[in-house]
Amino acid sequence: WIGGVNFHDKNFKAIDIMVKITEKDIVDTITKLYEKIDEDRLLHNFMHTSDDNNKLLVDAGMRPISIILDTAVSMVNHAEKSVKATSAFVPDGRFLKALYRAVKRGVAVQVITNNPAILSGVYNIVNIGSQMGIVLKRQNIPITYLDTLIHAKTLVVDEKLALVGSHNFSSKGVTMKTGEVALLSRDRTLVKNILSFIESI
Repeated sequence: WIGGVNFHDKNFKAIDIMVKITEKDIVDTITKLYEKIDEDRLLHNFMHTSDDNNKLLVDAGMRPISIILDTAVSMVNHAEKSVKATSAFVPDGRFLKALYRAVKRGVAVQVITNNPAILSGVYNIVNIGSQMGIVLKRQNIPITYLDTLIHAKTLVVDEKLALVGSHNFSSKGVTMKTGEVALLSRDRTLVKNILSFIESI
């Protein structure tokens, strides 16, 4: 399973998504990934191509490098018609700049995230800071702020390409050197299901 869920009671109250993967090649790669993490031997980010439709992306937690964030930014930069994203964090950094450029060139952008007012502690501070950054830099993009906690991390571009996993598409996680995993997919059924999930929110 790949997605945003953290396995504790509080997280199960949040809107989230997990993708079940049965393709043996990806399952085997994830199994080896766990073994390396358990032995503290995950030293490099990597991308594993399973087939024409699916790629596994892994961040080893090496500041300031993130193959997942790089991929998300590239997806938005190449968007022609639409960008739909969900994240626990308000967009910032390179991802925010890519969204802003997409809006300016006429791409229909939709971002769904948490209303900072419902968050506490550092999460509240981070999201308020990102909100202020958007206002001060006048990088206005269409953002829906939910009063229900959302923890899902999804990105769909042109209704053809999806990225789903544990990365919030935020520079903050990269700065904190967090390890992350994501699935990049062109699988039509998966893309359709992720779009339906976003629309249901």
